[in-house]
Amino acid sequence: MANPVTTTPIPHLDAMKRVDFTRYYVDPGEPVVLSGAVDSWPALDKWSHSWFRDRFGARTVQVSFGGPLEGRRESMTLGHYLDIIARSAASVQPYLRLEPLPGVFPELSEDFALPRYCPAGRNVAVHLWIGPERTVQPFHKDNQNPLSPVHNLLVQVRGRKLVSLVSADQDEKMYRYPPGSARANYSQVDYIHPDHERFPRFRTTVVAETVVGPGEMIFIPADTWHHVRALDPSISLSFWWYRTIIADVVASLSSSVVRRPGGHPSEPAIDVRDVDEFGGIWALALATRTLPPARRPLMIDTCAEPVAVALRAALAHLDRRD
Repeated sequence: MANPVTTTPIPHLDAMKRVDFTRYYVDPGEPVVLSGAVDSWPALDKWSHSWFRDRFGARTVQVSFGGPLEGRRESMTLGHYLDIIARSAASVQPYLRLEPLPGVFPELSEDFALPRYCPAGRNVAVHLWIGPERTVQPFHKDNQNPLSPVHNLLVQVRGRKLVSLVSADQDEKMYRYPPGSARANYSQVDYIHPDHERFPRFRTTVVAETVVGPGEMIFIPADTWHHVRALDPSISLSFWWYRTIIADVVASLSSSVVRRPGGHPSEPAIDVRDVDEFGGIWALALATRTLPPARRPLMIDTCAEPVAVALRAALAHLDRRD
């Protein structure tokens, strides 16, 4: 079935200053492809499927079979995985996706650096993607944490990917899976073979689309639907960070290792401006209540005094209501 949706190009620009990137793309939530920002990375010359097989073939990785929605994950050596994709011509290929770094590949840190467009002093999650031609990540949002979606810088090291984006103001056209389900951040629409009878509103979707090649990075703003299809055997790195510092703090306090973003541990990380950006003191209080009770005082300790006073009052009100 033909896909009648309207597509628009995503701009390709040369590398720019971080302040300009933040002002014109991060703050307004506009996608862009940048060239020349990672030209100094050794990874661009070194990394290939054969290079990974020769150097790390014995390392154990988690490989997805059947796609992120219906599939399963299996443990195997990287060399075995690369052998499978080298000889397979199946339409649905296994995929080494979302492999966290440094993880089992700490040596890779020598070959790339955190892009200068990531915010300084914040927690940035880095993931490795290695796959054959035809791998697909269906339309989804990078908002597994309900407190905040994440910004994504996707850097293409080897091969090309077709990236298709749909803005958050078109949510009603994307037929998200039910809230609370394991697929809640995915769309039910198959972009390659859409069923317009089941999903008629998708016909009027405007999709921003481009091909990202080796040495290029695409900024995918937080809360943006994205569909990614490999046009060649591919290696990519993704860099994720929360849109708000409060989500960063809550995620850190929810983990087994407490890390405070920003400056010295004695400095408050959350001020009034951060609370406004997050949605107000009640949103902060509700987020704090998602933490284990023993960790909630740590959240208060990260706040500047006016915020801490307001947060204590809001938490006390919620406790009385319960």
